[in-house]
Amino acid sequence: MALPSDFDTVTVTGRYIDLAGNALAGTVTFTSSTTVVDSSVPVTIVPVPLVATLDPNGAFSIALPATDDPDISPNGYTYKVEERFGGKLLRTYSIQVPYDTVGSVDLATIAPVQPVTASVQLLPLSGGTMTGPLTLSGDPTADLGAATKQYVDAVDLTNGGEINGPLTVNATEGSTSPPLGVSGALHKGINLISSYAGGDDDGTGTDSTGRLNLYSYQRANVRSYGENIRHFLMRSDAKTMQAFYIPVQSSNKKGGYDATTRDPLSSGIGWKPVVWQGAHYEANNHASIHGHWELEIADSTGALQGRLEIPFIDQAVDGAKPLDQAVIGVDYTNIRTNLADFSIRAQNITSGPYAGQTTCLRVGGGNDRNKEIHLSISSDMGTASRRWVLRATSETESGSNAGTNFQIARYDDSGALLDTPLVISRSTGNVTLTPGLVVRRASSTVTSVSLNTTSLGGGVGVLAIGNATTAPASNPTGGVVLYVSNGRLKTRQPDGTDQFVALTAT
Repeated sequence: MALPSDFDTVTVTGRYIDLAGNALAGTVTFTSSTTVVDSSVPVTIVPVPLVATLDPNGAFSIALPATDDPDISPNGYTYKVEERFGGKLLRTYSIQVPYDTVGSVDLATIAPVQPVTASVQLLPLSGGTMTGPLTLSGDPTADLGAATKQYVDAVDLTNGGEINGPLTVNATEGSTSPPLGVSGALHKGINLISSYAGGDDDGTGTDSTGRLNLYSYQRANVRSYGENIRHFLMRSDAKTMQAFYIPVQSSNKKGGYDATTRDPLSSGIGWKPVVWQGAHYEANNHASIHGHWELEIADSTGALQGRLEIPFIDQAVDGAKPLDQAVIGVDYTNIRTNLADFSIRAQNITSGPYAGQTTCLRVGGGNDRNKEIHLSISSDMGTASRRWVLRATSETESGSNAGTNFQIARYDDSGALLDTPLVISRSTGNVTLTPGLVVRRASSTVTSVSLNTTSLGGGVGVLAIGNATTAPASNPTGGVVLYVSNGRLKTRQPDGTDQFVALTAT
């Protein structure tokens, strides 16, 4: 079978004799330094050695594809030349054969060059289409069968074009086919093949992991420099997600791994997504705008449920707007969980600068702001839904442990502050219950309690009661009301009698 008609070939000739003028017997072998591809056909020529046998005059003639043929890639590869006489290799060197060589060229006139081992560039010209499947670094001697699989070293679509894939990188023909996920097919995509051929990472194995390495040297704060991967949401309801699949038994939804080999079971499984992470704009049901990055985890039915989300719109303000009216970008965002607890695994820190501490949930900030935990009837970021707030206050720390006190505040149905029924002073440890009950700590073991007064008369470990703001006017039931009137202790009894409490002097 002949080469494609658009391949330019050059006839290379030569003749070998010894010092006595006798013709030599032997061969001259030409081997391309790399696979070459004609993307317009398409066809791939693999670097199989081409052998020219010397005739009785010691001469040969062979047609070689030009190394700078504009219709093939790469452009500017080399041939390795091996000269053998009497079964022995005399010398080896590399040459290039330009396509504009007139007529034929004598090998003796071609100057040796450095070998070029650059990867093949599969370059569909003028935005053409390569029909897959394509395999990079595959086994070029494998039986291609009816699948018409093309083997190349690299693909370059710099000037446009399309691979009607899939494109498989670093695969070996005949190896176990990789899983394709719930869709059952990869119509377009890039497969980076991995295997267990390298064994365990226990010091005895080798690396057989397929990976994509991306390198960056630039910051991403100017014109998108530093972006290694870009995801474009081409429809309002589209999702762009990174998915993680595991084998799941079809009969019982349990993990589909062999307990002995740790490989996927050979039958009765399906590959199911268990984790998604990515972003989307419009909700699946088209009822609102979500506008967030999220982490989704499979539930017991296999459905993926959002568990953690970070919005890039103000969902409370813009979530119900038309698709073209929501403002993109927020100065402050509201990170939310869904169908999830948020637990902190408390761990003792045993080394480093924080040794002796325990890992914790921390709300931090300077003395110019409150440090708060809100208990609300909605997860929205606004204030209307707040009902209780626990806070460390923004009161100035002036020394002697003063400032940054603790409060529990309560709010009305509109989210407006009612009062702070509980205040604890950091410097004294005193607990104040609004509007007038104060539990004062004189020391770690002695406490005074005052009600409606701040004067303890110099006492320690005493109970102080101020004059009643309003004396009881109705009769209590089941007991008495104790209060102070004009500095004297009185009781209101169930029969309506008010009487002073007589105290015996000692």
